[in-house]
Amino acid sequence: MTLNTATQYLLVRLGNNKTTFMEPRVWNVYFDNEDNSNKNTLYSGDLGPNTLNSQGINLQFWAIAGKNTPGVNQAAEFPDLGFAYGVFGTFTSPVVGGAAGMGTFHTDDENKNNANQLYSVDWTTNAITHASSVQGKGVDRTNDPANTTFNIRRVR
Repeated sequence: MTLNTATQYLLVRLGNNKTTFMEPRVWNVYFDNEDNSNKNTLYSGDLGPNTLNSQGINLQFWAIAGKNTPGVNQAAEFPDLGFAYGVFGTFTSPVVGGAAGMGTFHTDDENKNNANQLYSVDWTTNAITHASSVQGKGVDRTNDPANTTFNIRRVR
């Protein structure tokens, strides 16, 4: 993708390949799921390097940096994968599908002894930075640290 100005969105990390548009750090979002009668299941496939077990789910994200979400040429800038898809982010540029192309996804995490975590790991130094939100990139626990809200934008 070749876009023009600063952007803010996240892509789920499904391997170690990254482009120059990705920040030199990985964001980790840990969901402390229900402690009693938890039924987390991965039916098939490989989530790596993400993890899922009976205690919770850890998802890793690449943050896209230095470029902007496409406006008029959005369809040309995001690859055609043969199906509709989106990214996590809070950008306000025109979105394919208009208002129908924007939404939120909220997780109801463990209520007692919640151990949710949100932090980034610098890809070069391994320095860890804890946060309550990924500023502008669509992951937020600021007002409700025991639950997680993702902003979703359709791009294709």
